[in-house]
Amino acid sequence: MDINLETILLENEELKFLSEFTPYAEGSGLADFMDEAKHVAAYMERLAGKVRAPQAKLLAMMRGFYLLGVLRGGAEYRSEVISKLEVEIPDLSVQKHEDPVFDPDDECAADFAWDINQLAEQELEQVCKKIGLPAALCMP
Repeated sequence: MDINLETILLENEELKFLSEFTPYAEGSGLADFMDEAKHVAAYMERLAGKVRAPQAKLLAMMRGFYLLGVLRGGAEYRSEVISKLEVEIPDLSVQKHEDPVFDPDDECAADFAWDINQLAEQELEQVCKKIGLPAALCMP
């Protein structure tokens, strides 16, 4: 089977456009955001008690949304590649995939929590500042 790399390797603009087909697209409203946020809330419940400081919890939540976004983007990219290949190769038989479930690894989450918990309060505040979290949110 000849595969056209120009079809599979999307340009930057095409990659940005992929988000339009994810569950919480750029133009979506609060209800769609809440549907996605429930996945991160479940992740945070699994981290309960493992992250000590409020600012560390914010960082863990940001990490959860980041991982969810990577998962959603990857799933949409897979769909896009399959649809382009089906046009190129009409008799292509590709296994249908269900939407992936957001289920971060507990060990990796515990490692992240441990890493955050090693920081002194002042270091946590500096991290929050560097990523643009308001100072009030970075105070214990």
